[in-house]
Amino acid sequence: MTIQYRSEIDGLRALSVIAVVLYHAKFLFEGTVALSGGYIGVDIFFVISGYLICKIILREALENRFSFFNFYARRARRILPALFVVMAVTLAYAWNVVLPKEMKELSGSALASLAFGSNIWFWLEDSYTAAPSLLKPLLHTWSLSVEEQFYLLFPIVLLVVVKYKKALLPYLLATAFFTSLGYAEYKSSFDRDANFFLIQTRAWELLAGSFLAINELGRGHKIKTQSLIMIMPSLGLAMIIGSFFLFDESTRHPSLLTLVPVLGCVLIIHFTSSMHYQNAENGWVVRTLSVRPVRFIGLVSYSFYLWHYPVFAFARIKGDFDGANEKFESIAISLTLAILSYYAIEQPLRNSKKVGSRVFISLVSCGFLALIGVSAHIYSSNGASYRVPSNISDVVDFNYWSDEKKTTVFSQHPGCWLTKETYDADDPFRICRNAEQNNPNLPTIFLIGDSHAASLVPGLLEVTRGYANVKQRVRQGCLPIYERMRPFTSKNGCYHALHSAYQEIIETKPEMIMIAGRWRQRDVNVILDHLRDLKRKTNSKIVFIGPLVYWDPELPQYLKRKIEQSPLEFPALLEPHINTFILDQTLEAAIAQENVAYLSVVNTLCDGARCKTRVNQSPSGISAYDHDHLTEASSNYVFSELRTTLLEFLGYTDISPNSETGGGS
Repeated sequence: MTIQYRSEIDGLRALSVIAVVLYHAKFLFEGTVALSGGYIGVDIFFVISGYLICKIILREALENRFSFFNFYARRARRILPALFVVMAVTLAYAWNVVLPKEMKELSGSALASLAFGSNIWFWLEDSYTAAPSLLKPLLHTWSLSVEEQFYLLFPIVLLVVVKYKKALLPYLLATAFFTSLGYAEYKSSFDRDANFFLIQTRAWELLAGSFLAINELGRGHKIKTQSLIMIMPSLGLAMIIGSFFLFDESTRHPSLLTLVPVLGCVLIIHFTSSMHYQNAENGWVVRTLSVRPVRFIGLVSYSFYLWHYPVFAFARIKGDFDGANEKFESIAISLTLAILSYYAIEQPLRNSKKVGSRVFISLVSCGFLALIGVSAHIYSSNGASYRVPSNISDVVDFNYWSDEKKTTVFSQHPGCWLTKETYDADDPFRICRNAEQNNPNLPTIFLIGDSHAASLVPGLLEVTRGYANVKQRVRQGCLPIYERMRPFTSKNGCYHALHSAYQEIIETKPEMIMIAGRWRQRDVNVILDHLRDLKRKTNSKIVFIGPLVYWDPELPQYLKRKIEQSPLEFPALLEPHINTFILDQTLEAAIAQENVAYLSVVNTLCDGARCKTRVNQSPSGISAYDHDHLTEASSNYVFSELRTTLLEFLGYTDISPNSETGGGS
């Protein structure tokens, strides 16, 4: 018995992959991402996958012809050939354009992908929505890892239950569905990264599709109410498309809210499966999703999904992904590669009659071992750092950043830059506070913010030594503005950490509060509201740190390119992204009206339209180690330039360089 081809499911695939691709392209409309919920496309893929795979397993099990070897062989033919080719091309292309640090991370993610554990790898690295994630060419393989982790266990459970207690199957799946969904809802409030990446909180989406398959095989297509047959697919499509536009990065996901697009997909698959609907004259949803161009995108959707992210990531790394034309060009390249991949790789290798099992296993094994070997070599050789010519590596430290710097350079004490390891749910900054040593005769500065605030710490400590106590309250990825700390619950890590810091400020009444973060144009109004609220609750001097210089591409990459073009000349000044100046000027003008002090890092590092690329002659003296985080050297430079202004804010009058105490306040 074969499963009937359903063109509308390929149409759903097309809808999903287009949404994902447009979301990752980050087209802007009036300053916001145009398809802010396009990431929901992956959830639709999960539902479709659960439906089709469960249907195949159950049918073969009921006909006593299921084979684990055949099942996993089909999965391998479906998943591995195109994946291996994309990974090989990605590593080869990256060899010539990616810096050692990023190359090491890429090879590590490749190894994790080969073990179908890249979702865990990326969960431990960073948030899916964090800016650095846009530069990780294999980030999108997390969803493949989730699926394969699910299918390692699911067929076994399904077959055991079908064989020994088939009547219990719906109840067991329902229990697993609601347990996973409930856990996702629970985790969505305080551990969003784990909630996004891990199988425990994603299984319910695959199980939603499995329920459809079980229902079809048990009851057939018996839908009697003609009005439901006509209405429900339209409702389902509206739920999916509405989610694409109404969801955004602040939406708790996956959570109960994710039921909207998932149920929308369920409604389409279930009600269009009715033979009554298939023959209906007004079945516009099926007709729309089955239009040949749409269906074709659905057929190549897997390859399209695989190719688009590395193409986008490399365009961003090279700094060629700003304009709409550049983005459309990258989409066109991705689609072209997808079509070639589909016809040259996917189709031939999925056909066991054209490529027998022995040949297929030999090809896949060789590809697997080659990718393992190359990736392991790159990782063990520190990103194949020998690729960078000595004339470039001698003047630019391409391996500047390491996680150790969070505690050795940019964190005043352990726990002052919160990580998952140091976060205390009861008292987020307890470890930091216990390590602090305060001089009661000196004023106190509270520095609050995200990783941008952390990059200011070395310089701030240097210029305030002997003048002030500095208390660092930093959590990575958490903008220190209440409006951006959603949802407003104690379980939300950002809200909990930064709210506790603000409460400490209100209680201790420090002499100065410094606020820093990765500001955006759309934050201006909520920043002003936040500052007004803070002024009402404290008598502290508030100092707002403007945006850091934003380099596109990342400054080390930018410098490498320029030195390659002119080997005898180091580019001491380069043009950063134009938004650097626009945002700095906008914020400075707005905050000037609020009687809040403003310190401009941009004015300190830049002259006209160009900014310093390094602050001393050493390889580690570059002014940023990525797009916009200061190095230790540039942090020291910025605050040495701002020293007089900062100490005057604290009330010091004698601020000569040789003064030990600053002359008092």
